[in-house]
Amino acid sequence: MGNLFGRLRGRDVSRTILTGSHLDTVPLGGKFDGALGILAGLVALRGLLEQAGQPRRSLEVAALCEEEGSRFPAHYWGTRGMLGTIRADELGRLRDDQGVTISEAMRGADLAPQRYRAAAR
Repeated sequence: MGNLFGRLRGRDVSRTILTGSHLDTVPLGGKFDGALGILAGLVALRGLLEQAGQPRRSLEVAALCEEEGSRFPAHYWGTRGMLGTIRADELGRLRDDQGVTISEAMRGADLAPQRYRAAAR
């Protein structure tokens, strides 16, 4: 769905601590909206690794796409993709201001819209 995850593997891989944010922003959202939460997570994980070495639990940073519906009227798209709650009709029905469907935009970013169900985490 366009989400990205970075993982710092812990000694105990049965549990994971997750941080992160979204890549999109809303008009007038400001320079700290979205991406700063991703960068802060990356900096924190790097600092922890340098200061303390391999963590006990795995740590992840998530970069979620289209959470605020900034391009498409599809709030929480990245999260909904992971949860498996996106309906097949949304891929061809939801359009941006230029008339581009989510399916077309995904293909333009080298993502396979027909694999949307595989995004479930």
